[in-house]
Parts: sequence; structure tokens; C-alpha cells
Amino acid sequence: STVPHSAEPTRSPSNIVPTVRPTCSPSSAYDCNNISPLERQALQDLYNSTDGPNWNYFSGIPWNFSDPNANPCDEGWYGVTCSADYHVIGINLLGSYSTGTLPETISLLSYLQKLHLDQLIGNIPVTLGQLTSLESLDLSYNELTGTIPETIGQLTSLQHLDLSSKQLTGTIPSTIGQLTSLQHLDLSSKQLTGTIPSTIGQLTSLQSLDLSSNQLTGTIP
Repeated sequence: STVPHSAEPTRSPSNIVPTVRPTCSPSSAYDCNNISPLERQALQDLYNSTDGPNWNYFSGIPWNFSDPNANPCDEGWYGVTCSADYHVIGINLLGSYSTGTLPETISLLSYLQKLHLDQLIGNIPVTLGQLTSLESLDLSYNELTGTIPETIGQLTSLQHLDLSSKQLTGTIPSTIGQLTSLQHLDLSSKQLTGTIPSTIGQLTSLQSLDLSSNQLTGTIP
């Protein structure tokens, strides 16, 4: 796990471009003491798609894109945590009224370990599966619609997954069984249908499981 720099609180899966991790060197076209242009673009897209100007920052530092050299890490932007080498490793906007959709470019935050967002609408983008460093994903208390993408199974570092929401439909993807590091799984309060996939038995590190308030059928595998 990366040492924190600051601690401020449809395509088919086969067409997804593999995750590219930006690295900085003396020959890089950007300042090595700031986040990469790709990560900055991802933050700006998230800000724009979730009504960033109207977020509740709780006296924290607002995100600033008017200055192209603004430094989220050194300035301590609200809800953003960075590694010592200036990569975004955490975003926690719970309770900030970040209302809107989750952009596909969230996948550009390839070092991200924690993503906690609420009050979202729309679908979960399949590109979320490219965030293979994610350890904690909390998209609860949202109005997300559509299905849980199969690409969720690519997040093999996940330890905490909370998708409890009232609007998600469809079945629990069998790829959920690939999340072998998972300790906490909450898929409650949805309109999920179908059977519980047998692959859920592969989650041998699981400590808590909540599938309540769904429309699941069949037997417990």
C-alpha cells in the first residue's frame, strides 16, 4: 500500500483498453511534483459530472481547475488523498452533495485505492473495472440504475464493496467470485433478481455479507 502524501478526509469488457499507469521521470512533459495530466483530467471530469461548484466542502479546500498548475496534493483538496509520489490514491466525497454521474474517465485514476461517492445517478461504467488497485469501493446511498457490470470482477484488490442502493437491477455477476480479497460485501436494498452465483463461495476472506431486500430466487449455494 502506498504511503499517503496527504490525508484529507456500451462497450463490451473485451474492448476496454488496459489500464495505463502514468509515471514521472526527468524527461516527463509534466511536473513530477504534481499529479499527471491524466489524473487531473479524471478529477476534472468527476467534478464537472457531479456538479462540483455546488459541493459541500465542509470548510475544506475546494477543487480548483482555473489554475492549470494547481496541486491537489500539496493544497489538500477536499476528499482527495495522494501518495508520496503525487498519485491520487483516495477520493471520499460522501455527504458532499456530489450529484451526477460517474464518468468513464474515472479509470484514469489508475493508482486509486479508495473511492467513496454518494448521490450518483446513471449507470456504473464498465471502465470502473480498470481500477485494479481499489481496496475500498463505496457507492451506497445512490440512485444508480442499470446492472452491476461484469468488469467488477477485475477489482481483485477489493476488500470492501458496498453497492447498496435501491435502483440497481439485473443479476449478481458470476465474476464477483474473483474478488478473493473481499472481506465485506453489501448488495442490499436493490432490485437484484436471479440466483446467488455459486462463485460467491470463492470469497474465502469474506467476514460480512448482506444480500437482503432483493428479489433473489433459488437456493443458497
